[in-house]
Amino acid sequence: MAGGKYSGNNRRGEISIPVHCHPLIREFVEHVNEQQTTFAEISTRSGVGVDTMRFWRSRHMARIDLLDAALNALDLELAVVARGTRDKRARRRMAPATAMQGAAS
Repeated sequence: MAGGKYSGNNRRGEISIPVHCHPLIREFVEHVNEQQTTFAEISTRSGVGVDTMRFWRSRHMARIDLLDAALNALDLELAVVARGTRDKRARRRMAPATAMQGAAS
């Protein structure tokens, strides 16, 4: 980190995802890590601030327009689908979180 400030360039493929993170943001960060990109690169392509994306993980809810712009920078889009019709990849990603919630009860 340059000068103690988070630059968005130092976490390529290693951005952490808190347990309490919203499922949409969880999937967004998983794609960021899979594509080995950084918040700084997404910020350049989308106009969404590095800190804005960083805070989605733990402090603030994402605005739909900003999340959509960030997803578009990853060649993804936000979509509304009927319950139970998401692709198998999304269901596999949700399974560990559901299992952890069941264990905590």
